Amino acid sequence: MAGGPVQALKGFSRWAPRAREFAVEVQAEMRRVTWPLWPELRSATFVIIVFVLIVAVIIGLMDLVFRNVVTGIVRLFTG
Repeated sequence: MAGGPVQALKGFSRWAPRAREFAVEVQAEMRRVTWPLWPELRSATFVIIVFVLIVAVIIGLMDLVFRNVVTGIVRLFTG
């Protein structure tokens, strides 16, 4: 190890207080979070699933159209 154990401890002593302060701040922030109730969570999850399915269908249709267009162009030029 470059610098040896003493150098490693000096590096630790520089970031350890900042890491501890960060952990304390995260803990304080988590106490302020307003968590959703189960009915709200179920409702939001349902909306997200429906939205993802709609987007998947749209992307699938776009893929189908673009695939047919590209295939048509390739057939036009290859004979």
